[in-house]
Amino acid sequence: EKRQSKTESHEVEVEITPGETGHAAIIRNTARAILYGEPLVAPGQEGLPALELANAIMLSGDLGGKPVEVPVDRAAFDAFIERKKRQSK
Repeated sequence: EKRQSKTESHEVEVEITPGETGHAAIIRNTARAILYGEPLVAPGQEGLPALELANAIMLSGDLGGKPVEVPVDRAAFDAFIERKKRQSK
């Protein structure tokens, strides 16, 4: 028997301001921030949690899927990176 969702929802129109997108736009914005003080659209600090999660996923995968703590153990992650560098062609 299929159950019907009773969660209420409603449509909200969101206005999107047209503008540059993608890596090129981020690089241009970074240069303008350095040269002219323009506010950054993607401050590096905001990306650190996602980077930490990605590091944990890679380290866990290297350990055969064994769980790892977040933030990752720096010594363990550094050792992982060194192994990868040695194995790299």
